[in-house]
Order: sequence, then C-alpha cells, then structure tokens
Amino acid sequence: MTTRELIGRGWAVLSPPTDHRRYVSFPLDAVGGPTNCRLAVDRAGARHVLVPVGHGDALQAQRGSALTVEQRDLVFGGAEQSFVDVGCVRSDLYYEFDAVVQDIVDAVRDATDARQATLEVVARWRRLFGTAAVRGLSAEARRGLFAELTCLQEFAAADPALKVDSWRGPLREPHDFELMSACVEVKATGTISEAVRVHGLEQLAPDSDRLLYLAVLTVAEDPDGRTIPDLLGDLRGVVRDRAAFAGRLIAAGWSDDDPGANSRYVIGPVVVVPVSEEVPRIVRSSFTAAELPDGVGRLEYSIDRAALEPHATIASLTELATKVVK
Repeated sequence: MTTRELIGRGWAVLSPPTDHRRYVSFPLDAVGGPTNCRLAVDRAGARHVLVPVGHGDALQAQRGSALTVEQRDLVFGGAEQSFVDVGCVRSDLYYEFDAVVQDIVDAVRDATDARQATLEVVARWRRLFGTAAVRGLSAEARRGLFAELTCLQEFAAADPALKVDSWRGPLREPHDFELMSACVEVKATGTISEAVRVHGLEQLAPDSDRLLYLAVLTVAEDPDGRTIPDLLGDLRGVVRDRAAFAGRLIAAGWSDDDPGANSRYVIGPVVVVPVSEEVPRIVRSSFTAAELPDGVGRLEYSIDRAALEPHATIASLTELATKVVK
C-alpha cells in the first residue's frame, strides 16, 4: 500500500470525537519505514497530521492561515508524546492537504530533526494555501454552502433543540445531515443545470435503519436575494452550540472575508426524493464484488434531474423538515 493510499484509508475511518478527547487519530506508518506520525480529526472535523518530536523548546503556534502549526503533548495508547501538529482548517483544501501529509511523512522518515523537517515542508506549502485563501470558495462551493445552510435553517425552525452536530456536510461525510429519523443529502444546482453530481458510492446509500432523502435545490444569483452572511446572522441567533457551528463553517472553508460574501442567492424549485431501489444511482451493490474495481480510486457520476423528478414526493423544504426532524 502506498503512503497516499494509507492516508486515504485513515481519513475514511476517522470521525470527530464525541467525548472529552481533542482528537481521534490513525497511526500512519509510511511505506519504507515507520515514522510514528498520525492522522487526526478534531471536534470540528478539521484534519491534522501529528509528527512525534522531542520535548525540547516549545514551538510558537502559527495560525491565521489554512495551515496551522502547533506543538502539543498528547496521549495515545496510554503514553504521552510531544507532537508537531499541522492542521488544515479548510475542507476545500483537503485534497491538497493529503499532499502536504505525504510530503511531511517522506521528509521526517530519514530526518535527524523531525521538527525542522516538518516546518520546512509547511513553509513550502504556505504560499499555495495562502493563494487559495485569498481566492475563497468557488462559485459552486458557495452555492452548495448556501443550500446546506438554508436546509439547516429549516430544520432548526422545525426543532429549536436541533444539534449542530447533525450537519455533517462540511466534514465530507457521505450525507450532509444525519438526523435521528432520517439522513438528507443536499445538492445545489444552477438554473440551467440539467444534472446532479454525485460523489462516491455512499452518498445515495441509505443507512440500514433510516430513510435517506435527496434534496435538490435550485440556487440562483439574484440581486434581491440573500447572502451567506445573511443566513449566518439568522442561524447564529438560533443554534444552541455556536462554537460547534463556527467549527463547521471553518471546516466548510468559509471566511467572512470570502470574496463572494456579497453574492446574493434565491432558492428556486426544490425536488426532494426518498432514495429507494427504484431511484437511478450507483452504490456498492451495483458491483459484483460490492467494491470499486481494482485500480479505481474515486467515483463521480451525474444523474439527470428529469430522471429524478418521477421519484420526488416532497415539494418544499418546510415539508421535508417536518418529516425528518423529530
């Protein structure tokens, strides 16, 4: 297994801690020799790579960027160890962060000073990440965030006690919302979009004990519409855990300084489909071996909206909220 494959496996099994722990971690022994590095996910869902170092002089924390660097004393397996903690707080940069992790693992494998080797790798990547931070979210990502926040607002209106933790989209999990009685996958399309883009085998795979709804929202730019900061202002007044909400926004890659913060949107037609065997989709059972063929590492496909509409049973988000929030 290559280092990149091991990194992918690690992220696939990690999820944010729900107890007192700062991180849930995955030991990352690189091909060619162990490094004792670990992948980790924090409570907000942000990703980290932990590099073991000697206690030595404390490292000054580096923040204010998509890449953060701190030194922490952490306990894994009952033993305390000092780590250089390199984190990525921008979920839209997770693909690039995998390359950062691989570079760090390769650099520290034979390094005599793991701390310095890590800092040198981070320094090389900061320019790229800084450019991405200035660029902000893509137009597609902003529409997607607007759609998810609109759904969150409807769900919170239906249940004032709704936990922010139910919003999983920023964590890149299969379903955007994991509620007690159902899951919801949200897709934002433009006014001229004729297809819905699906990522992976799990997005349209229901849990064994909960219904899955696919909510397709038409999101159009309109000078009389609302901005993402408008939605955030409303939601910050009703969510019960504002710290968790802020963490989700960080994981989604949102910044109040985003160049598209003043973009205004309206929600057009909404199509909500209860996902069943009759709905056109690709899932694990679509393959004889219930897995992707060897050599295929990522699956993305499109479904025509016209093929989904015969299966739609709900015509508004308010109606959806009454069904899924209990």
